[in-house]
Amino acid sequence: MLNLNKDNLTYAEIQELHRIFVKKCEGNPEILTQDIPFIRNLAEKWVYCQLLRFAVLQYTQMQRSGDFGITGEENVTNSFCRLLLKIPPEKELTLSDLEEFRRRIREYQTDNLTDEELDKTVAEYRLFLMGRYYGGGTRDQINAVLKSLGSEKMIFCSFKQGKRNIIFGKGRTEQKGSHVFYTFDSEDMRSPYSDISVIASTSENNIAVRRESAEMIFQHKWLRKPEYAFSPEMKTAEKLKQAALKAYRVKNPDDLRKQKSLFVEEIMEGVLWHETGHTVISDNVLSPDAYALSKSFYSLGFVPVRVFNELLADWAPEQADGRTGPICQLIGISEENREKAERMLRVYLSDNWFYGNGSSPVLCRQTDFLFSVLMPFIRKDAVDFSRLAREYERLFSKMMGIYEEMLNRLTAPVKDAVFVMKGERMSFEEADRKLREVLEHPICKKEWSKNESRDYPMFYYSNLINWTQQYSPDTFVEMVRRSEELTEWAGRMVLKLVTGSGAEGYPDMIQYIENKMEIF
Repeated sequence: MLNLNKDNLTYAEIQELHRIFVKKCEGNPEILTQDIPFIRNLAEKWVYCQLLRFAVLQYTQMQRSGDFGITGEENVTNSFCRLLLKIPPEKELTLSDLEEFRRRIREYQTDNLTDEELDKTVAEYRLFLMGRYYGGGTRDQINAVLKSLGSEKMIFCSFKQGKRNIIFGKGRTEQKGSHVFYTFDSEDMRSPYSDISVIASTSENNIAVRRESAEMIFQHKWLRKPEYAFSPEMKTAEKLKQAALKAYRVKNPDDLRKQKSLFVEEIMEGVLWHETGHTVISDNVLSPDAYALSKSFYSLGFVPVRVFNELLADWAPEQADGRTGPICQLIGISEENREKAERMLRVYLSDNWFYGNGSSPVLCRQTDFLFSVLMPFIRKDAVDFSRLAREYERLFSKMMGIYEEMLNRLTAPVKDAVFVMKGERMSFEEADRKLREVLEHPICKKEWSKNESRDYPMFYYSNLINWTQQYSPDTFVEMVRRSEELTEWAGRMVLKLVTGSGAEGYPDMIQYIENKMEIF
């Protein structure tokens, strides 16, 4: 039998070892209870090898199509190279590293596949483990097998722009409300679509948070030498970064390296709180109808909804089970450990400043809202957590009021819409009845009946917005126009919320923020 502990076992060798083992188990199932460490090691390595092959296939697709997503070819290639060759973030990639990476990719002979064969292989790819095939949607079953063997490794799957996004590594899971959190301490394999710079990934009610991403951010943002600031926005970014480092009592890179463990841990904490905040808003704050509408508008890219979703998650109030968003968490922490609350809020501000680094306009608008609400409590050398605690409930309540008004204004045109389906004109009331009849069809009902109170509104509103786009296009155009208008309206409302009558003195949110940032 092959030695499983041999270094650099090939895909074919591990595949053959797994095949022999499964064959032996067919006639002698007692083997499964005789050498659990060996079986666990075999299962982990075999899952790794299959996911590596899948990742290479996806990477080949990217190369042929030239579509490397918003991350770009260089970032995707460098990330995949580091993973495959196990190169840590603090080590610079060399030309010889990239050549070795390309050689490893060639070993899989994916160039022999036609485009059609490649696409078919990726679309139908399944894992084979312990005598059974696992396709899409079988994450929990695979993890159950690994857990039964005592493995600390797990798999997380999601879809990003129609592409399968997979992470496999060591970690743990925790149930929070209706959501399951996957915290990865290390990653053995991931698909090229799992951008290492993205610290959190979501899939329905499942959320993955990644330590390797936090370490990469630490290395490439926080340990990076200060850059010359060519614009006021970049100067502000550097001021915010230095304010955060000062809160960690860091004076030079060596000081910061000594703080790496704490810094990375608190980056992870902050992300977990933010993602937990989303669960609070979806599970405990918004009504099922409001949540379904917000999801529908978010998927369409409506800016004010996307921005407010992030704002509300950060300000999510504490629940009976202890779940809350980052702002409420930091208020509580400040009572016992003010230094920690101070440094984590400074990092929060730095990480949410998107101006000047080429970020999308949506992220810059996110900066506008997140900063505007917090600026009254920020001082040059301290955060006024006491005042923030006093103002918290009022601010959150007002923000919720703005959000609900926004959803009402966006949906109002649909109530007056005329839908034209196959030449038949229908009022909203008629279209509503027809849509509900469709959703009652057994095939459709099967999709939402397991959790009717939550899933039915999701199916209803996503289809209603889709019907509006298809069968009442003028109405949909009006919704898009209102979305653009509401971005500015919501900005004025937030300025009024934090400045009162002083809002008239600022033409927009960024002017208000820049005025307040002069204290830095």
